Amino acid sequence: MSDRLCYKGYSGSVDNCTEDHVLHGRVIGISDLVTFEASSVSELKSAFRKSVEDYIKTCRELKKEPDRPFNN
Repeated sequence: MSDRLCYKGYSGSVDNCTEDHVLHGRVIGISDLVTFEASSVSELKSAFRKSVEDYIKTCRELKKEPDRPFNN
């Protein structure tokens, strides 16, 4: 697996906490904080996509333009 996830133009970091056996990450390239975590690679990919969708939806509800990712 790459150390980055991509979805709808957004990139996500991938980090592994060996102590807690958890994969986690955050959407990178935007000023807002959007995080996700899971216990497997496939769950992490899904959690990332869900976090991006939730971010876009929340911005829409707040009548705020979602941050556009800058080139990483």
